[in-house]
Amino acid sequence: MPAPRQGLGVLLMYMLAASGHLAWGRVRVGLNSGKNGLTGAGAVDGFNWPIGAYLRFDGRRNVRVLVGNAKDRTASLAEATTVHLGHDDALSNRAARYAAVGRMDNNDASAAALGVSIGTYAPGSNVRSAIGGLRHIF
Repeated sequence: MPAPRQGLGVLLMYMLAASGHLAWGRVRVGLNSGKNGLTGAGAVDGFNWPIGAYLRFDGRRNVRVLVGNAKDRTASLAEATTVHLGHDDALSNRAARYAAVGRMDNNDASAAALGVSIGTYAPGSNVRSAIGGLRHIF
C-alpha cells in the first residue's frame, strides 16, 4: 500500500501584463503573484514584476532593457532584483552582432541565478554576466 501523499494545496496565480507598440519600439510591463495558503515546506507565496523595453534605432540597431524584481513572501523572504541591457546591430538581412550585460542582486535569503547561467550562488551574492557574438540566420 503506498504511503499517503501530502497535498500541496491549491495554487492561485494572478497575472497582469500589458504591452504597447510605439513608433520607436515596444514596452512590456507585467505583474505576477501566486499563493497556495500552506505554511512551511511546500508553501508558495510570491510576487514578481518585470518591466522591459525594446528600442529601435534607424531600422538596424536595437536596444533591449529589462528591470525586474522577484520576492518570496513565505518565511524565507528571498528577494532578487535584475537589470539587463542588450544591443544588437544588423550587419545584413541575415546576420547581426549582439552584446548584453546583466546583474542580479540577491538578498541574504536568495540564491537565484541570472538567466541561463550555470551553477548555484550563495545567498546574498551579486551575479554579473556579459555575452556577445555574431548571429546568422540560415
